[in-house]
Amino acid sequence: MQGLMLHCGGQSATLADLKAVPLPARTETYSPVAHHELIKKVIAITMDVLPVKLVAQGFGLSHEGQRMFSHLRFKNGMGNREMGLCLGVVNSYDKRLPVKIAAGANVFVCDNLALTGDITYMRKHTGDVWNIIEDAIRDHIGSSEDAFLQVLVDVKQMKRIKLTNDKAYQILGLLYGNRMLTNPMMTIARREWDEPSHKAFEPRNAWCLYNAITAALKLARPEVILERHRDLHGFITGRHFKYIA
Repeated sequence: MQGLMLHCGGQSATLADLKAVPLPARTETYSPVAHHELIKKVIAITMDVLPVKLVAQGFGLSHEGQRMFSHLRFKNGMGNREMGLCLGVVNSYDKRLPVKIAAGANVFVCDNLALTGDITYMRKHTGDVWNIIEDAIRDHIGSSEDAFLQVLVDVKQMKRIKLTNDKAYQILGLLYGNRMLTNPMMTIARREWDEPSHKAFEPRNAWCLYNAITAALKLARPEVILERHRDLHGFITGRHFKYIA
C-alpha cells in the first residue's frame, strides 16, 4: 500500500515499528502521544462513529522515528467500488509537528489520495492531551463522511471536464510556477498523463490529470504531504481551474 508512503525523507514501517520507537518522557510542559496508540485510537473511534471497515493501513517514519505518518483506508457502506474513505494521520515526538488528521477519499486502483476540507490540527502535546485528542478525533471523524461525499461529487464533475494535451500541460505549468510541483514531480505527472499506469485514467479529462498529479505528490516531503493534497484538490475544483480548462 502506498498512499502517504514516503519516497522523500521517510521509510515505510509497520505498526510494530511504530510501537518500538521509544516514547519520550513526560514533563510538566510536554505530554507525549504514542504513535501506535494514536493510530489504534483513530481506528477505534472511526469504526465506532461510522459504518466502515478498515481494509488497509500504511505507515511511515522519519527523523529516526521521531515523526510518524499514516494512511488508513476504510471500506464504506455506500457501495462505491472506485473509492473509499481514507484518513491521513501525523504525529511527532520531537515537538516539531502537532497531531494532524485529514479526511478524504482513496482511489482503489492506484492508492492515490483525494483530500478536501480542513486538516484538523490538535493542540501541542501539553497537559491532558489524550482527552483533547479523543474529543478532536471524534469531532473530525464525525465530519469525515461529509468530506468523502464531497470528494465523490468533485470526482463526478472532474470527469465531465475534457482536456486536450495542451490544456493539461498548461495546468501542469501553472502548478509548477506556483511551486505546487517540483521538477521531479513534473516529470512524473507528465509521464502519468501521457502514458497512464492504469487503464482507468486513460480518458482525457480533469480526473485523470488529477490522478497523474497525485501520483507525483507522493514525492512531497512527509511534513507537508497532507497540505499538498488538500491544496491540489482546492485548485482543481476551484473557479480558476474551470475557467482555464
